[in-house]
Amino acid sequence: MKMRDIIALARAGYKMKDIQALEEKEALEEEEEKKQEEEKPEEADRNPEEKEAQESPSDELSEIKKQLEELTKEKDGLKSRLEEAQKDLKEKDHKSDEKEETLEDVIREFLED
Repeated sequence: MKMRDIIALARAGYKMKDIQALEEKEALEEEEEKKQEEEKPEEADRNPEEKEAQESPSDELSEIKKQLEELTKEKDGLKSRLEEAQKDLKEKDHKSDEKEETLEDVIREFLED
């Protein structure tokens, strides 16, 4: 832990005991990481069959790929249907069959009564 870190923790209200405990915890974590890094190459040499099994494609991966392809096809189909529906709506005549009543029609009806 750097001096800046210690000062920042002290300003934040940490006591010296707390800071020392954090330093010890940090040191232990670093030691564990070093041990794990040292063990990793040894494990790889011990189990080459397991390493090959992990690298080969699994059934789950191929199944997920199939599902992804199916969903992509379905999405493309829905997209084309949506485009067709939008095109139909644009081409459709949106005028209603009912005749709009104009001001002249209203006045004419009023005068007839």
